[in-house]
This record gives sequence, structure tokens and C-alpha cells, in this order.
Amino acid sequence: MKRLIAFILKDVDNENETKKVAVLMRILCLLFSAFFLVQAIAFLFYDNYLTAILNFISIIAYMVGFALTYRGHTEATRRFITFFTLFWTILYVVAVGWNSGAQHFLMVLLVFFCMTSYTALFIKGLFSVFICFCRLCLYYYCKRFEPLIPLTSQEETTLQLVNTIACFTALTGLVLLFTKDSMEMERKLINYNKRIELLANADPLTGLPNRRSMTNRIEADIRHAEKYGGFINLAIGDIDFFKKVNDTYGHAAGDSLLKSLAKIFMESTVGRGECARWGGEEFLFLLPDMNGDDAQSFLDDLRHKIKHTEFSCEGNLIHITMTFGLEEWGMGQTYDQTIEAADAKLYYGKSHGRNMVVF
Repeated sequence: MKRLIAFILKDVDNENETKKVAVLMRILCLLFSAFFLVQAIAFLFYDNYLTAILNFISIIAYMVGFALTYRGHTEATRRFITFFTLFWTILYVVAVGWNSGAQHFLMVLLVFFCMTSYTALFIKGLFSVFICFCRLCLYYYCKRFEPLIPLTSQEETTLQLVNTIACFTALTGLVLLFTKDSMEMERKLINYNKRIELLANADPLTGLPNRRSMTNRIEADIRHAEKYGGFINLAIGDIDFFKKVNDTYGHAAGDSLLKSLAKIFMESTVGRGECARWGGEEFLFLLPDMNGDDAQSFLDDLRHKIKHTEFSCEGNLIHITMTFGLEEWGMGQTYDQTIEAADAKLYYGKSHGRNMVVF
């Protein structure tokens, strides 16, 4: 079975042709061959040998089309399948009548043509009109003339059943195979766009939101607070003597330290706020839904945790401290003004001993 599937899904040798179209035609040829085989057996059972022979001829025709897809004749095969399917559908309805249900295959033909043809939409539209015209002509023909090969009621019922199942099977196979690639490509595109968006909004070293992403979040929170009220606190945290870490242990150790800190910030702000890398060793904290005193208490707990954490950076055990400047946003104040005030408090803390939260 695996070999058969691999054979059906085999790629075309011609680089100017697509595998998908060839596979669609192979599956349709196999489905129609199976369909005609079932009908041939049914007609033989009812001793209708002439119609059985016509079914066997159709099987041979579709198997030829199946073989041609492996010889670099994809476009020629597509045209052959299109015209032959149209030919036998018309012949079938004229021969055994409208009640056979063979006219349904005109819909299969329309779907097949639209999925496998790279012609303009205008041409596909014309083909659709043509198929509709053929169906109407067949309907009025059958209303006026008797079938060339009269069938019994039982034979008509059998044909209607076989044709309906075969028609829906062919349509389902074509649609599923065609949409599978399209949906897969769309899924890959969506995931790719998500990754691009993540890269555009995240700091590549720490994985924290970058300045652009945080700015958008702050603006959205301020708009919400201006409309509905609420607290917004912005704080800037800076690693004390970070240059000394780089000079002593190397930049790789400094990068490792930034990543470890980012992990702590992510865990600490879950459900309470957000932290972004603001630049270098500076981090910006957005703390909504808590007043200034609560925000100060939160930052002080974070400061103590960092102070008592031993960071392993490139094989070195490092202890650090951080200084924070905190400002509570006020109505009518821009986020830039709030950040500037927090930054001023940060530098005050830097110049007055470090390892503190200034509010």
C-alpha cells in the first residue's frame, strides 16, 4: 500500500509542471476507472453487454491518461481528461437517459477544470457557463427523446446509486487533495507571520518585549485608564555596576546575566504587569491595577530577590543588585513624561547609594 501511495504521489520530471496537478489527475483517473469497472460488472450482471463494453473502453482511456502523467504530458493529459469526461458524460446521458444520474459528473468536470487549469478567471467562467449550457441541453434532450439504450427500473436505480456515490467521491477527493496543500501553505504562512511579529516585538537576547512593543502596550493601557480610570505605574530598573561584570567576566557572562534576570522578571510579573528590555542593562516595568505604594512594595520584593540570588554566568557565580525609579501615571500626563520622571528617580538612586527603589 505504501508503495502504491508513493507511486501515485510521485513528482513529475518536468520542472515546468507541478506535482499537485499531476497527482489530482492520477487520482481522478483511478476513481473513474474504478467507477467504470463497477458499472461494467453491474451491466454484465444485467446482460447488457454493449454498455459493459463501453465502460471497459472508458477504463482503458483513463488508464492511458494515468500513464501519461508520468511522461511529462501533464497539460496534454489535463485536456484529454477534460474532453473525454465531457464526451462520455454526454454520450452516457443520451444513451441511457437522465435517470442514470451521469449528468452529475459535469460538476466534477467543472471542479477538476478550475483546480487544474492555470488559465484566466474569465476562461474558467466561460467554461462554467459552457458546462451549465451542456447540462440544460441534456435535460431538454432527455425530456424530448427516449434513451438509445432503454433500461429497466432496477437498472436505473442501480446506476443512480453508483453514479451518485462515484460523483461525491470524486468531488470529495478533488477538493480534499487540492485544499490540503492550500490549507497547509496558509498554516505555514500564519505561523511564519506570527514568528515575524514575535521577532519584531521581542528583544532577541532576553525574549522580553522590546521598546516598541512596550510602548504600544503602555499607550493602550493609558487610553483605557483615561476612559475607565485606574492605576498605571512605570518603573525603570538598572543593574548596578553592570560594566564591571562585562569587564571582569566578559560580555558572554553579561549576556547570560541579562537572560537570567529576564526569566526572573517574566515569572514575577505574570498576572501583575509586564517587563521589557528598555536598552542595555535597563528594564522598564509596567505595573497596572496597583497604586504607587503597592508598586513600590512589589519592586522592593523583586530587588531583595535579585540581591540574594546567585547567578551562574559562563561558569562564574555572580551577585548583583538593582536600582529602580518608580513613577505613578497621572491623568493628563503622557507616558513619556511618566517615564522621564521614573528615569530621574532612577538616577537619583544611582547617585545616592544604589540598590534601592526610589518613589
